[in-house]
Amino acid sequence: MLYPVTLITEATDETIRGEAFRIAHEAQDRTVLAVAGALDTPAAPC
Repeated sequence: MLYPVTLITEATDETIRGEAFRIAHEAQDRTVLAVAGALDTPAAPC
């Protein structure tokens, strides 16, 4: 199913390196996966 949603996250780039880059990249990945999972989960009845 398609959803009319735009998710904008700050992209990790060349301004950080090493462990900080890995942590920032993982946070971005987890954010996108959490939103995708939430959109695929039926909403609880109100």
